[in-house]
Amino acid sequence: MHLLNKNLILGIISIFLASSCNNSGSSTSADAIEIEKINVFDVNTNTNAIYGNRATTNAACEAEYNNTHSATFDCNHFSALLSYTGDNGGINLPTNQGFPTDVPLRSHTDTLIANDWADFLDDIDVDFSTAGLTNIYRTGFYTDGVAGDNCSDWTSTTGNGAGYREDFGPPGYWLATAVACFNTGAVSYLCLCWQQ
Repeated sequence: MHLLNKNLILGIISIFLASSCNNSGSSTSADAIEIEKINVFDVNTNTNAIYGNRATTNAACEAEYNNTHSATFDCNHFSALLSYTGDNGGINLPTNQGFPTDVPLRSHTDTLIANDWADFLDDIDVDFSTAGLTNIYRTGFYTDGVAGDNCSDWTSTTGNGAGYREDFGPPGYWLATAVACFNTGAVSYLCLCWQQ
């Protein structure tokens, strides 16, 4: 009787452990394929470069999504496309903000901008204006994600912020000195969002 109970208990434990391993594996697999794309849109904000810290700009992206894009595509994670200290330009931004580098980037009009993060940081293949975006953005980095002037972590109006310009002739360019930190024109920043 004692041996029977022991075997029964061991059998139940074995089934539980096998079930736990299978569930863990399927959950990881589902997470790996869940993010299908990164959506890109811009946020209308003040025209100088005093955007605030990462929490402030990410929150501004979420607010812009809720006000303008929530009926068009689904997102529950948001990141301003702005380089801060520690981001190493655009290179560490995916790791620091938790988005994948191997999915396409599409504008809010669903226009393909880049096949993946490396393609996005390389020379621009698609004019942002044809993707429903405007033509000048501050980012704090330029070609290949190399760190540039980020207007003192987006707290200063001195210097020239690195970023994207299309008005020099399409296709657009990533430039080390894209636009002054103090600027009276309509200069904004881009947001990234994804569903996970």
